[in-house]
Amino acid sequence: MIDDGKGEEIIVEIKDTGEKYRVKRTSWEMKFRNMFNALFALNGMIWSRVIDEVGYEKARKMNDEIWGMIGAGAAKEMGADKLAGRGTPRHFFEFGQTAVELLGLWAMGVDLEVLTANEKKVHNVIRKCPIIEAWRSVGIPKEKWPVLCTLTAAWDEMFARTLNPKMRVRGCCDPENVQHGLAAGKDKCNVIIELTE
Repeated sequence: MIDDGKGEEIIVEIKDTGEKYRVKRTSWEMKFRNMFNALFALNGMIWSRVIDEVGYEKARKMNDEIWGMIGAGAAKEMGADKLAGRGTPRHFFEFGQTAVELLGLWAMGVDLEVLTANEKKVHNVIRKCPIIEAWRSVGIPKEKWPVLCTLTAAWDEMFARTLNPKMRVRGCCDPENVQHGLAAGKDKCNVIIELTE
Protein backbone atom coordinates (compact mmCIF):
# COMPACT_ATOMS: atom_id res chain seq x y z
CA MET A 1 0.00 0.00 0.00
CA ILE A 2 1.19 3.48 -0.81
CA ASP A 3 -0.43 5.99 1.51
CA ASP A 4 1.02 9.27 2.65
CA GLY A 5 -2.15 9.98 4.63
CA LYS A 6 -2.69 13.26 2.80
CA GLY A 7 -4.18 12.55 -0.59
CA GLU A 8 -7.75 11.89 -1.60
CA GLU A 9 -6.84 8.34 -2.57
CA ILE A 10 -5.09 5.34 -1.14
CA ILE A 11 -3.07 3.43 -3.69
CA VAL A 12 -2.81 -0.32 -3.29
CA GLU A 13 -0.04 -1.88 -5.35
CA ILE A 14 -0.38 -5.48 -6.52
CA LYS A 15 3.16 -6.85 -6.22
CA ASP A 16 3.22 -9.49 -8.95
CA THR A 17 1.72 -7.25 -11.66
CA GLY A 18 2.73 -3.78 -10.50
CA GLU A 19 -0.88 -2.66 -10.93
CA LYS A 20 -1.85 0.28 -8.78
CA TYR A 21 -5.43 0.16 -7.54
CA ARG A 22 -6.90 3.43 -6.28
CA VAL A 23 -9.34 3.64 -3.38
CA LYS A 24 -11.10 6.90 -2.63
CA ARG A 25 -10.39 8.04 0.93
CA THR A 26 -13.50 8.39 3.10
CA SER A 27 -14.04 10.95 5.84
CA TRP A 28 -13.47 10.12 9.49
CA GLU A 29 -17.14 10.85 10.06
CA MET A 30 -18.14 8.20 7.52
CA LYS A 31 -15.70 5.71 9.05
CA PHE A 32 -17.09 6.42 12.51
CA ARG A 33 -20.72 6.06 11.38
CA ASN A 34 -19.96 2.74 9.70
CA MET A 35 -18.13 1.40 12.76
CA PHE A 36 -20.87 2.58 15.15
CA ASN A 37 -23.62 0.98 13.08
CA ALA A 38 -21.63 -2.21 12.60
CA LEU A 39 -20.83 -2.50 16.32
CA PHE A 40 -24.37 -2.01 17.59
CA ALA A 41 -25.98 -3.96 14.75
CA LEU A 42 -23.64 -6.89 15.39
CA ASN A 43 -24.25 -6.65 19.13
CA GLY A 44 -28.00 -6.76 18.54
CA MET A 45 -27.72 -9.69 16.15
CA ILE A 46 -25.54 -11.71 18.53
CA TRP A 47 -27.75 -11.13 21.59
CA SER A 48 -30.84 -11.85 19.56
CA ARG A 49 -29.38 -15.23 18.63
CA VAL A 50 -28.18 -15.93 22.19
CA ILE A 51 -31.69 -15.27 23.52
CA ASP A 52 -33.14 -17.63 20.91
CA GLU A 53 -30.64 -20.33 21.91
CA VAL A 54 -30.51 -20.10 25.73
CA GLY A 55 -33.49 -17.94 26.71
CA TYR A 56 -33.72 -14.43 28.08
CA GLU A 57 -32.81 -15.16 31.72
CA LYS A 58 -29.50 -16.88 30.88
CA ALA A 59 -28.71 -14.24 28.27
CA ARG A 60 -29.44 -11.49 30.81
CA LYS A 61 -27.10 -13.09 33.36
CA MET A 62 -24.27 -13.34 30.81
CA ASN A 63 -24.93 -9.80 29.62
CA ASP A 64 -24.87 -8.39 33.17
CA GLU A 65 -21.57 -10.14 33.90
CA ILE A 66 -20.03 -8.68 30.75
CA TRP A 67 -21.38 -5.17 31.32
CA GLY A 68 -20.38 -5.42 34.98
CA MET A 69 -16.76 -5.93 33.96
CA ILE A 70 -16.95 -3.20 31.32
CA GLY A 71 -18.74 -0.82 33.69
CA ALA A 72 -16.16 -1.34 36.43
CA GLY A 73 -13.33 -0.82 33.92
CA ALA A 74 -14.93 2.34 32.55
CA ALA A 75 -15.56 3.63 36.08
CA LYS A 76 -11.88 3.16 36.90
CA GLU A 77 -10.75 4.77 33.66
CA MET A 78 -12.97 7.81 34.28
CA GLY A 79 -12.00 8.04 37.94
CA ALA A 80 -15.53 7.18 39.10
CA ASP A 81 -14.27 4.19 41.10
CA LYS A 82 -12.99 6.66 43.72
CA LEU A 83 -16.63 7.38 44.53
CA ALA A 84 -17.50 3.72 45.02
CA GLY A 85 -20.36 3.52 47.47
CA ARG A 86 -20.73 7.31 47.71
CA GLY A 87 -21.79 8.25 44.18
CA THR A 88 -24.99 10.18 43.62
CA PRO A 89 -27.29 10.42 40.62
CA ARG A 90 -25.59 13.76 39.85
CA HIS A 91 -22.25 11.93 39.61
CA PHE A 92 -23.89 9.40 37.29
CA PHE A 93 -25.11 12.29 35.13
CA GLU A 94 -21.65 13.85 34.91
CA PHE A 95 -19.86 10.62 34.07
CA GLY A 96 -22.76 9.57 31.85
CA GLN A 97 -22.43 12.60 29.58
CA THR A 98 -18.78 11.69 29.03
CA ALA A 99 -19.80 8.10 28.21
CA VAL A 100 -22.45 9.33 25.75
CA GLU A 101 -19.72 11.33 24.00
CA LEU A 102 -17.17 8.50 24.07
CA LEU A 103 -19.69 6.06 22.58
CA GLY A 104 -20.39 8.56 19.81
CA LEU A 105 -24.08 8.85 20.59
CA TRP A 106 -24.03 12.66 20.20
CA ALA A 107 -22.28 12.36 16.82
CA MET A 108 -24.83 9.76 15.72
CA GLY A 109 -27.75 12.04 16.52
CA VAL A 110 -29.10 10.90 19.87
CA ASP A 111 -31.88 13.27 20.94
CA LEU A 112 -31.43 13.40 24.71
CA GLU A 113 -32.99 15.98 27.01
CA VAL A 114 -32.00 16.21 30.68
CA LEU A 115 -35.01 17.23 32.76
CA THR A 116 -33.39 16.84 36.20
CA ALA A 117 -29.82 16.23 37.36
CA ASN A 118 -29.29 16.58 41.11
CA GLU A 119 -27.95 14.60 44.06
CA LYS A 120 -31.15 12.56 44.42
CA LYS A 121 -32.38 12.03 40.90
CA VAL A 122 -31.53 12.27 37.21
CA HIS A 123 -34.32 12.17 34.66
CA ASN A 124 -33.43 11.93 30.97
CA VAL A 125 -35.79 11.80 28.02
CA ILE A 126 -34.52 10.20 24.81
CA ARG A 127 -36.49 10.92 21.63
CA LYS A 128 -34.11 9.43 19.06
CA CYS A 129 -31.76 6.50 19.63
CA PRO A 130 -29.04 5.66 17.08
CA ILE A 131 -28.67 2.18 18.58
CA ILE A 132 -32.23 1.33 17.56
CA GLU A 133 -31.47 2.78 14.12
CA ALA A 134 -28.50 0.38 13.85
CA TRP A 135 -30.81 -2.56 14.66
CA ARG A 136 -33.31 -1.35 12.10
CA SER A 137 -30.57 -1.07 9.45
CA VAL A 138 -29.79 -4.80 9.61
CA GLY A 139 -33.39 -5.95 9.81
CA ILE A 140 -33.59 -7.05 13.44
CA PRO A 141 -37.34 -7.55 14.00
CA LYS A 142 -39.04 -4.76 15.97
CA GLU A 143 -40.45 -7.24 18.48
CA LYS A 144 -36.87 -7.98 19.62
CA TRP A 145 -35.93 -4.33 20.21
CA PRO A 146 -37.35 -4.03 23.76
CA VAL A 147 -35.34 -7.01 25.01
CA LEU A 148 -32.21 -5.85 23.19
CA CYS A 149 -32.70 -2.39 24.67
CA THR A 150 -32.84 -3.85 28.17
CA LEU A 151 -29.63 -5.79 27.53
CA THR A 152 -27.85 -2.79 26.00
CA ALA A 153 -28.95 -0.50 28.81
CA ALA A 154 -27.45 -2.87 31.38
CA TRP A 155 -24.35 -0.68 31.00
CA ASP A 156 -26.22 2.13 32.79
CA GLU A 157 -27.33 -0.12 35.64
CA MET A 158 -23.88 -1.65 36.14
CA PHE A 159 -22.15 1.73 36.03
CA ALA A 160 -24.68 3.14 38.50
CA ARG A 161 -24.06 0.25 40.91
CA THR A 162 -20.30 0.81 40.62
CA LEU A 163 -20.84 4.38 41.80
CA ASN A 164 -23.21 3.33 44.56
CA PRO A 165 -24.77 -0.09 45.19
CA LYS A 166 -28.01 1.71 46.16
CA MET A 167 -28.31 3.51 42.82
CA ARG A 168 -30.81 2.16 40.30
CA VAL A 169 -31.87 2.94 36.76
CA ARG A 170 -35.64 3.15 36.32
CA GLY A 171 -38.02 3.67 33.42
CA CYS A 172 -37.14 2.35 29.97
CA CYS A 173 -33.88 0.79 31.08
CA ASP A 174 -35.08 -0.69 34.37
CA PRO A 175 -34.24 -4.42 34.28
CA GLU A 176 -36.79 -5.21 37.00
CA ASN A 177 -39.76 -3.15 35.79
CA VAL A 178 -39.23 -2.34 32.13
CA GLN A 179 -41.42 0.41 30.72
CA HIS A 180 -40.12 0.58 27.17
CA GLY A 181 -40.36 3.67 25.07
CA LEU A 182 -38.71 3.98 21.66
CA ALA A 183 -37.93 0.26 21.40
CA ALA A 184 -41.65 -0.46 21.84
CA GLY A 185 -42.70 2.13 19.24
CA LYS A 186 -43.45 4.99 21.65
CA ASP A 187 -42.26 8.55 21.03
CA LYS A 188 -39.71 8.67 23.87
CA CYS A 189 -37.83 6.84 26.58
CA ASN A 190 -37.77 8.01 30.18
CA VAL A 191 -34.57 7.06 31.97
CA ILE A 192 -34.48 7.81 35.69
CA ILE A 193 -31.47 7.28 37.95
CA GLU A 194 -32.09 7.46 41.68
CA LEU A 195 -30.90 6.17 45.03
CA THR A 196 -32.94 3.46 46.70
CA GLU A 197 -33.25 3.17 50.46
